[in-house]
Amino acid sequence: MSATVGQPRTLPLVAVLYDVPLFAESLDGVFDGFADVQAFPSGPHAGGLLRWIRPDALIVEGADAGFAFEFARAEGVPLVHVRLRGNPRLTVLAGGASQAEDIDVSPSAIRNAILGSLVAGRLA
Repeated sequence: MSATVGQPRTLPLVAVLYDVPLFAESLDGVFDGFADVQAFPSGPHAGGLLRWIRPDALIVEGADAGFAFEFARAEGVPLVHVRLRGNPRLTVLAGGASQAEDIDVSPSAIRNAILGSLVAGRLA
């Protein structure tokens, strides 16, 4: 995390949980100036990690995203779930319900879904 402990965030924190490291690398730079993006490998520790870092939004790559969906619903943060294997798809969870599915899983589509959800949440 780029912010030091005890200081307020200047940009929203977007946590990326990934199974494929290349996925996280593909997001490098796409959020520049819009969000602080921190990537972590997915695994059994991820639920606890999310509770500690309390991100403003989540991006999860991989088939198993149940814990992240539970966290997002409980905390009211937007989540973009990206499935690369099989039929690629992007699912957006915002406002407690899945709102969109798309086959465009490009870094810019992911960025737009996250930023759109964050802005919509602030306007609500």
